[in-house]
Amino acid sequence: LLSRLVTEMYPEDKRKSKSNSDDGAEHFTRHIGSVTLAALRYASFEQHSPHNLLEDKEESEEEKHHRIAEYGMFCPTDTIPYLSAETSKTLKAKVGGLSSNLSTLLVQMSNLQYPTIVTEVEDALGHPKGGKFEI
Repeated sequence: LLSRLVTEMYPEDKRKSKSNSDDGAEHFTRHIGSVTLAALRYASFEQHSPHNLLEDKEESEEEKHHRIAEYGMFCPTDTIPYLSAETSKTLKAKVGGLSSNLSTLLVQMSNLQYPTIVTEVEDALGHPKGGKFEI
């Protein structure tokens, strides 16, 4: 539902009125809903999946707080399995490849102020995984 609301906040007709160039470049808002949904799915999986419980290990209180604080944080490559097929195909076809274009898209999304969707936690430029973001 949230990804749908975000998509409605930045409709296609607003993109077309702001961009009068015919160079074939599409505006980043086309994929906002899909990327938001992928990030939410990843965060939900990380929080509620039993993979942390299946690892038979004792966790200190500090490690538990650190793990809980990391909920909602992700690198662009973490969300790739949760992207829609259309978004994945479109970003992969652009120059730079899927993970680079997804990182760029997330940086652009972090600049949106109303509503704030994604926050850039670690700078994407020079980051080995393309940055770290929080949904």
